[in-house]
Amino acid sequence: MIATNSYIKKWFKVACDLEKISFEKFGETTIHLFTDNASLAQGWAQENLIHIKLKVYNIQSWGWPEATLFRYRFFTEQSHKLNEDLLMYLDCDMRVLGDFSKKLNFDRWISGIALVQHPGFYRNKGLTGIVDFFYNPRFFLHLILKKKLGAKGYGTWETNKLSTAFVPRSLRKNYFHGAVWFGRRIEFLKMCEKLALNINRDLENNYTAIWHDESHLNNYAAFNAVEKLSPEFSGVPSYKNLRKYDFLIISEEKKFGEGRTPTDLSKTNA
Repeated sequence: MIATNSYIKKWFKVACDLEKISFEKFGETTIHLFTDNASLAQGWAQENLIHIKLKVYNIQSWGWPEATLFRYRFFTEQSHKLNEDLLMYLDCDMRVLGDFSKKLNFDRWISGIALVQHPGFYRNKGLTGIVDFFYNPRFFLHLILKKKLGAKGYGTWETNKLSTAFVPRSLRKNYFHGAVWFGRRIEFLKMCEKLALNINRDLENNYTAIWHDESHLNNYAAFNAVEKLSPEFSGVPSYKNLRKYDFLIISEEKKFGEGRTPTDLSKTNA
């Protein structure tokens, strides 16, 4: 997890969620927290975490979009300390509602990587999908744009061929959420290393992918086999197209633009 600046307060809440849940299929559970306020996080954990272990890694006070864009770099740099068999990335502005481990068949993940279908672009099939258009008029616009662009799936794909996150139209099928993803240790860290290198290449060319780290994650998914998880692992309760799901993890409601504070370069070495 990553929590810089004011996001440390959001991390307190989701860490409490994890502390309260007894995960049926997990053994010892550890939060690896990358933050610019290590002492605050450690002091809070001593008073509030009993069943969950915490390891803290000090990073600079990155804002938007660097705090999210550099995540693969952070994890790769500390890969020798991420020793758990199963690793999970979780945004700190999420809330965990129940034991999601019961729905994870990680022994059967052929590729070792499991990604969550993006709640904003998830579409039901059949009659339920038709009903969704009446609940969500904006779906009509998305459908028109999809047909016009010749894409095979919904999503904010990177369309610039100069970016390492570019996905050809023929491969734009399943769009995944960057807020929650899983992997067995070796595959998880290999993916992070690859995406960190891709992002560095883009930055060397003075380019940032349209949706930052999520664009690169979807590039990886387009060219590699991944396990596809439902939006119950990353739901938004107000989205009517997700009404059939009993959510295990949800996005915390935020004001428009919240968390988009630019990086204060005076607080970094950049």
